[in-house]
Amino acid sequence: LDKSLNYLKEMGETAWAIGNIEAHPVDTIKLHGI
Repeated sequence: LDKSLNYLKEMGETAWAIGNIEAHPVDTIKLHGI
């Protein structure tokens, strides 16, 4: 169960990060140096 919750948390953070990149692509690229 813990692994499932951790997985969901990571997926949520990934989705948030992707959404953030889409919303602010230039700022995000500068921040992360992608």
